[in-house]
Amino acid sequence: MNPLYDILIKHSTLEAEQLDPLMAELRDPEDGRALGTLVIREGLMSFGDVMELSLTHGLFVRAAAVLRRLQEARKGRTLIKPQTHKGRYKVKDGQAGLQKLTLAEGLTMGIIDPDLDAYRNINTDERQVVEMAMELVRIEQYQEAEMFLIDAHSEFPGSARVPLVLTWMYLRCGLLDEAREVGLQAVRDYPSDIQIVEQMGLIEQSLGKHLLAVNHFQKLVLLPRVKPVWYLLLALSLERARLRTDATSNYKIYLSVARQADLKAFAEQRLQELAA
Repeated sequence: MNPLYDILIKHSTLEAEQLDPLMAELRDPEDGRALGTLVIREGLMSFGDVMELSLTHGLFVRAAAVLRRLQEARKGRTLIKPQTHKGRYKVKDGQAGLQKLTLAEGLTMGIIDPDLDAYRNINTDERQVVEMAMELVRIEQYQEAEMFLIDAHSEFPGSARVPLVLTWMYLRCGLLDEAREVGLQAVRDYPSDIQIVEQMGLIEQSLGKHLLAVNHFQKLVLLPRVKPVWYLLLALSLERARLRTDATSNYKIYLSVARQADLKAFAEQRLQELAA
């Protein structure tokens, strides 16, 4: 028997007359996740209500276990042993994490944490999953974070935060190709999302795809409010794409607004090289 069917019959207001037609659609009569998808599709229950019942009554044992282990890890900052992953997951056992990206000799940039508060909530479940994933990344539990985010990607198709955080996680793992794959779809879905565009610029730059990086950073420097570092990153990719005049112009703009001494020194050094 389908485990979710039993839970819904016992612990919700849904009745067999509503659930049996959905059961008939299932390829696997025991697939609780598939039944939950149909229940949500038909508007019989929200995703949040289905998830709450499923967690409360032990359907998603792994998710519940991760939640418990996360709570324990938060108390003592202890390590969580990852579960076995299937082929769709990219993070390997013992994956090392990064805090910075090396973009050029003498230029290292920190990997900035996503600002989740910049987005409207899809619902409380979406926010909980994304925040949980970020916390897992911070305590270097990358496999568990990836599991949550990949599942959430299909559960919350309207969420920009999920692909943003998944891309950020892959960046933190140094998995640039995987970050680019997720980021390309995200920038197609959310072409005006500043954080997604900025991440894609950094990814393309890190992979040496400088004309593509130029496209992203040019969009950013046209915004009403511009981060000074965007001019520096734009200038770097323009230089690498052999657009020396434009690179020089943007290095100069950066130096007119720059505050970080180490980045100013890098820009000044590049200007000297371009003028030689």
